[in-house]
Amino acid sequence: MSRRRGWLGTGIAGTPSGPQYSTVTSAGKISFDKASYFDIIRNKRSLRTADKRNEYFAGMLKALGSDPRLRVIRLLIQHGDAGCCVTDIQKEVDCAASTLSHHLETLSRFGLISSRKDAQWIFYSANFEVLKELFNFLWQDCCSRSAQLVNIQMGR
Repeated sequence: MSRRRGWLGTGIAGTPSGPQYSTVTSAGKISFDKASYFDIIRNKRSLRTADKRNEYFAGMLKALGSDPRLRVIRLLIQHGDAGCCVTDIQKEVDCAASTLSHHLETLSRFGLISSRKDAQWIFYSANFEVLKELFNFLWQDCCSRSAQLVNIQMGR
């Protein structure tokens, strides 16, 4: 039984450089060198919770970072929980249907808006809980490094 070391899923056998954590047997079966594999994965996944939160909220801010998406979210905030029909959003934002669909999908992916179908119409509304979470994240450390600013904020 001959054994070749290689990368999982690439079909490259005997790659000499880099960490190799899988072994392909002559029968085509793959076995893992578990210690090496999990050591590599553990090191890649060692992000602190604060870093994960930063990445999460950075993605939300990136989603809000384009003019049409910011106009959409502001319009939906104005309409409240009832939301707004896609055709009304399109008239207000003044962009092509395919472009608007892309912007709505991006905002939905980050949970900033939600949709509901009513007969043949799709209504979108702002997700106020997620927006509140974003604003709380931005303000949680407000003025924490400057005692003078804290005094100003508290009116002292």
